[in-house]
Amino acid sequence: MQQPKSVLEECSEERLRIQERLSFSYEMDELAIERLKRKLRGDLKVQGHPKTYAGALHLELAYLLGVQGKIEADAELDFAEKCGVDRIAVSLSRSHIALMNGRICSARVIVEELSRMDDLPEGARPLLTAHFSQAGMLEELMKTQDLSHDLTRETAAAQILQAIGVADIELTKRLDTACRVIRANANHPILGMKLFAMENEGIMYRYVVKASDDELIELNDKVLDALIEQHDGPLDQQLSIGVVPWTPDEQFILEAAYHVRVN
Repeated sequence: MQQPKSVLEECSEERLRIQERLSFSYEMDELAIERLKRKLRGDLKVQGHPKTYAGALHLELAYLLGVQGKIEADAELDFAEKCGVDRIAVSLSRSHIALMNGRICSARVIVEELSRMDDLPEGARPLLTAHFSQAGMLEELMKTQDLSHDLTRETAAAQILQAIGVADIELTKRLDTACRVIRANANHPILGMKLFAMENEGIMYRYVVKASDDELIELNDKVLDALIEQHDGPLDQQLSIGVVPWTPDEQFILEAAYHVRVN
């Protein structure tokens, strides 16, 4: 006889459905998110849950808050780790939430720390590779042996940086500036990105945003203004960062977080 699903299992499945709908439509289902947050918080009030179970509830709640761009997500991740959730899973989740909300420099700090771990599980490495790419960490990315990712464009971008003598931290800083502006003006988290790089053509990052043509033009102007105001160096002659419209036939989804199992 099949055992009934726990509240955690039900909430995890619903959270994944919410994120799947978001990734395909770029529309935030705020009502569904708020209902699920209430259900998770209700289960957290139930006495007698194992600590790891409660930690997984906090992790699910952190993701919902992260999708909404709420700073409270960090506190929920702290609670999850205190409850015994694997710290690598928490760190990758923290990085993923930071990337979704344009905090690229914050994500870089997290994945740099993970990259120095000697005992990083093999299951975490593909996600770490993806986060390297999204955080502009091209030098670290070139060291990876992860064949599950096509690094052609990242390699070309890394070669351009090397040719002009610029460390990739300068790329990360500019992505952070641009993505903070994008997230502040978009009605959804940052979910997709296109990268183009070619010698003599430079490096282009384009983030997918669902908005009207006029709104996209205005947002591109805001991104450009922020980059001009905050950065000035050789890289700025080679780098272009902007937004492109969401279309239903193209999906550029950022990687999900490391999966956590609770027995």
